[in-house]
Amino acid sequence: MPDHSVLLCGEPFKPLDRFALDLPWPLVVVDRPADIPTLELSTRSTIKAMGHRGKHGVSAQTFDWLPELKLIADFGAGYDDIDIKAANARGIKITNTPDVLSDDVADCERDEHPTAFVC
Repeated sequence: MPDHSVLLCGEPFKPLDRFALDLPWPLVVVDRPADIPTLELSTRSTIKAMGHRGKHGVSAQTFDWLPELKLIADFGAGYDDIDIKAANARGIKITNTPDVLSDDVADCERDEHPTAFVC
């Protein structure tokens, strides 16, 4: 059993998403945080990082289930669905992807509602 693994939590993490990560550590995949307790403790105790996507929040209880968690990489612009106070108390770092789609959203809005950009 490796001493590190990465958890992908949320939907949709398609096979292509998993392949694109090309990590040197094993991937563990669950659909939502509530599924984490179904993993063996020996697996949960190797998880150092979590990639999170979706509408299911990450609570302090999630951190209890992952005693070695050090990082949450949220695949979204915000991280308001993550218990920041509990993460800080446990020394868990959180990152997200702000502005990654801002230009695309602006392009779509401009193309679909051009009068919204008339000053």
